[in-house]
Amino acid sequence: MAVPTIVSHATGTGSSVTAATVTIPTVPAGSAVYVGVVVGSAGPTDPSTVADSVGNVYTKIAALYVGDSYRLSVWMVDGAVGGTNVVVTVTTGFTQSMAMLATVLTHQVTPSLDPASPATGVVASNPIELSLTPSVAAEVLLFFLTVNASPATFSPAGLGSILDQAQSSDTTTSICAVWLSVTDTSPHTLGADSSPLPTTNGGGALVGVEGVPVAAPSSLGRTLIRPGDGSAVSSRKVAASG
Repeated sequence: MAVPTIVSHATGTGSSVTAATVTIPTVPAGSAVYVGVVVGSAGPTDPSTVADSVGNVYTKIAALYVGDSYRLSVWMVDGAVGGTNVVVTVTTGFTQSMAMLATVLTHQVTPSLDPASPATGVVASNPIELSLTPSVAAEVLLFFLTVNASPATFSPAGLGSILDQAQSSDTTTSICAVWLSVTDTSPHTLGADSSPLPTTNGGGALVGVEGVPVAAPSSLGRTLIRPGDGSAVSSRKVAASG
């Protein structure tokens, strides 16, 4: 199996808006795009639609109420239409603040989402973390997380590296993504610390993105070296006759 590759990521925010955008520098054709969205305390529900400027329409795969009306959701598209400077628009239909983080991966299977994920949960203290056991031994784990604190920044804690983070200009919504490349099927726990601590809860959604199988090398057309003179001869695999 080949571990998926993160080829691009970007953040976007909005304050007191009904829709907000995040511009992704590069989306290769056929890639998978995952978008985490945090809606602020004025928002009663998750976004209604997530779509982009090249025609991709995203599906919600996780939703979580973090506390004090803060909500986090994760959206994705497989086999994406490619493009550069792709603008993803998140629409809610009501006025609120938002923070968004988009991640693009290649060398993934389709569908790319590990069927064992997403794992979701809330915690009331640092570190904010979740665990997932990958279904295959070649995945990228992505943990989208937030806290119901204002303002908030995130720092590493335990396994995984911070991919990116963003905060709306009114400081009411924040989002962070932690990632880890794995080559086994053991449980892995990803997390981050927030500053300040969550006032009530922090939480998030942890997803696994599966890699593609690697083809075994063919035994046809091998080159062998003839003993003695070192010259090369070709070899073909011939079925034995009985």
